[in-house]
Amino acid sequence: MGTRDSNRIDEFEALRGAMALWVVAGHVIHTVEPGPNPAVWLRLLALNPYAVNVFIALSGFVIYALIDLKREPYGLYITRRALRLFPAYLFFLLLSILLLPMALDVLAPDVAGNPRAAARFAYLSDSWRDFWPHLAGHLLLLHGLVPQEMLPNAEYAFLGQAWSISVEWQFYLVAPLLYLAFERNAWLASLGLAAMAVATRLWLGGIANQGFIGFYLDYFLFGILAYLVWRRRAALSSRQFAVVVLACGLGGVAALRYELSLSIWLFACAGTLLLHRAGDGPLARLGRRLVNNPVAGFLGRISYSVYVSHMVVLYAAVWAMRAIWPDRPIGLAALMAATMAGTLLLSQLSYLWVERPGMQWGKSLRPFGRGAAGAGGAARLSGRG
Repeated sequence: MGTRDSNRIDEFEALRGAMALWVVAGHVIHTVEPGPNPAVWLRLLALNPYAVNVFIALSGFVIYALIDLKREPYGLYITRRALRLFPAYLFFLLLSILLLPMALDVLAPDVAGNPRAAARFAYLSDSWRDFWPHLAGHLLLLHGLVPQEMLPNAEYAFLGQAWSISVEWQFYLVAPLLYLAFERNAWLASLGLAAMAVATRLWLGGIANQGFIGFYLDYFLFGILAYLVWRRRAALSSRQFAVVVLACGLGGVAALRYELSLSIWLFACAGTLLLHRAGDGPLARLGRRLVNNPVAGFLGRISYSVYVSHMVVLYAAVWAMRAIWPDRPIGLAALMAATMAGTLLLSQLSYLWVERPGMQWGKSLRPFGRGAAGAGGAARLSGRG
């Protein structure tokens, strides 16, 4: 996925960091009810599930690209993916379990007046009551596959935001099969994936939990289709390129009213294509500075740790504020500042000491046995040998 000066797409790294901060901000707002008529920007920040959908589209793009360019044996591919997800996830899962009594104490006073707090209290209480079944599902990162009737709130137990990490892991497991289908017939594969997304919503709503991959196949599809266009970007004529960018822009405008996640994704795709074909004019330079700078790079780099760590920091911040100022209500601005600062600090440490070592271990692995020669040949064919 070569870009101007790295093997990452700067625009998508910046998008990933921004979406991670949006998730954190939304969860802080859900903790401190801003009142009956909050400002528009507060209402927008509270819609943080849209940010998670963008993450899923990004995953569709990146994982398809990884499979396409590296052509690794399945065992090596899935081991490296596991070493990318599991170290930080398991660390914060353990930390969340250890701090579960504190989280319940933090939520208990707000259960009567805050529906979000009541919902969190309910699923964390379920985590405690059915501890071992929940733990088994979480250790495998397959808790998103557990039906609601079998284990209520399985997707939210212990580490509530980890439902989407289970979705990611489910996608990693099946992505090579999807790759084969799309490389054989992209139109037919797209229709099949879209049909499965519709079927899941029609027939499995209320049965499957929110962490089931079927509810998000459309967003993975958006990411895959974006990569298929990206892969051919150099071969597009000027007219074809203009049509693609215009279609993304108009689609983004049309989706604003109905599906903000899709709108953000289409605008991001259009902007990324434009910046990669733009010349060196003032607007192009400004756009590149916005996505390729130390702050955007830092946020994109630690975005996964931000996502898995922030609820621990949020509960700790509420607990500390109530201990220090027992007679004073929690202020939204103070809690936002404390949670953001604590999350960024903890995420940087997590990235350096937990997340990055796992990734480096994964990169050090090599194919073995009969698949080694084939993998090496594929890597050379893709220019990554």
